[in-house]
Amino acid sequence: MISNPRRTLDRSEKTVLWLATGLLIVVGLLPVLAMIGKSFLVNGKFSLDLYRDFLSPAPYRKLLLFNSVTLAACTATASTLFGVPLGLLLGKTTIPLRGLLATILTTPLLIPPYILATAWHKILGSHGLLALWLGPESGVLTATWLFGLPGCVFVLSSAFAPIVMLFTIVQIRMIDPRLEEAGRLCTRWPATLRAITLPLMLSRLSLPIILVFVLALGEMTVPSLLRYPVLPVESFMQFAAFYNFGAATASAMPLLFICAIILYLDGLMVNDTDRPIRLRNNSVLMIDLQVWGVAAFIVVAGIVVLSVVAPFFALLADVDSPRLYIDAFVSARDSIVRSLAYATAGATVLTLVGFLCSYIVHLRLSPWSRGLDFILLFLFSLPSGVIAIGLITIWNTGATQWIYSTPVIVLFSYLAQYSALPSRLSQSALSNLPPNLIDAAKLAGVSWFSRTWYILLPLVKDALLLSWAASFIFCLRDVGLTLTLHPPGADTLPVWIFTFMPNAPPRLISALCVIAVVITLVPLGLFYRSLRRIQA
Repeated sequence: MISNPRRTLDRSEKTVLWLATGLLIVVGLLPVLAMIGKSFLVNGKFSLDLYRDFLSPAPYRKLLLFNSVTLAACTATASTLFGVPLGLLLGKTTIPLRGLLATILTTPLLIPPYILATAWHKILGSHGLLALWLGPESGVLTATWLFGLPGCVFVLSSAFAPIVMLFTIVQIRMIDPRLEEAGRLCTRWPATLRAITLPLMLSRLSLPIILVFVLALGEMTVPSLLRYPVLPVESFMQFAAFYNFGAATASAMPLLFICAIILYLDGLMVNDTDRPIRLRNNSVLMIDLQVWGVAAFIVVAGIVVLSVVAPFFALLADVDSPRLYIDAFVSARDSIVRSLAYATAGATVLTLVGFLCSYIVHLRLSPWSRGLDFILLFLFSLPSGVIAIGLITIWNTGATQWIYSTPVIVLFSYLAQYSALPSRLSQSALSNLPPNLIDAAKLAGVSWFSRTWYILLPLVKDALLLSWAASFIFCLRDVGLTLTLHPPGADTLPVWIFTFMPNAPPRLISALCVIAVVITLVPLGLFYRSLRRIQA
């Protein structure tokens, strides 16, 4: 591990790193702090009137908060119960086609969750495919189940379980196989898994579970479509429908404090010294399932069919004419172009800033390095509505309309919300570099720019490509930020679909959802190729 907390910095190094940190603070942390401060001011004076109004009538507001926390907790639990076993099967056993199955299971993570909700409505709705096959009575039962907490948990856990699965696979690769080999000398695989593998792996799985919790806590689109009242929907409605900025801020504040408390407690419980030993060759001691491999493959394939194939087949089946795809593309082509342009620009900026932040955090260049890492994770965990309201507080002024009224404000929101993603990926790459490599180059008289451009970047280029692909996907699928902040007439495809879904013909919406899914296939291929190259 490269670590020298007392290194002296070159002037150019200080300038670039301070600019990256300052940009992140200005577009991310400062808007959130400004939103918090403004919520306590009424007519320029300190007041708690916004929160008194929010808490009255108390039963309804408490119900919204209870529903939000319940939805997040149930989604995190379901995602863990499915994600960890899938990660073990696909990352630790000799199950056939495990790479292909893992890639397909990752697909729901790459598209807006409301598309999954739309697809399942085509299957489980009162007039869905299941009702056509089994009769209208079954459609009424499944629709009742879908529109409420069970349906929201089912859709969101389908979308977020891949997060836990991928983290499980990564943690498996970080375990020293010599520890498991020692266990296998004494006992069989079940006992070795229980005594060695699972404790080492589960010690670092709190992060993906927390990420699933906070992502579900801030989710707005799925509860809105499935008519389950939660605080993010209330906050958005107060802002977009009633133009009540104060009520929107007060509705968002409980979510902000819940995220901060959870991340703080996780930081107290998890210590860097708890990390499993990482091997440079990333070797894994695999479990040979033998005759059970076929049974395991059938189970995982069934999950693939249920969580991925079935909803997308429902969308395809709803489009009864190729002409609908042409009409859908023509009606949304400008939004498609903007989606790709926003995602490309956002991914490029995120990769650059994320790499610089990872450089600061990993090398411990200052006492506030760990604080920067917490800020990145905190901003990533915040509901998109909180980020959006904070940015509006700062930039919606007469002097800054040249920023607020352009797509730049959308790029700022991407930078504020998603910088933790490329930063963490880059940190993983930096941790595999030879110790003291940077200091050796510096002692040889190499400038900071040269040692970064000619030494660091070539060594971590695969991780940077993976960071770019992951950032592109998250920017491409974003709804909450872009829906609130995009300039008039400059929406993206996910926003266009979500906005016109209540009024557009259902089959046209299905065609647009299929197009949105297809657009993600190219970055998915790039993501998969980069991941395989890093693991090789």
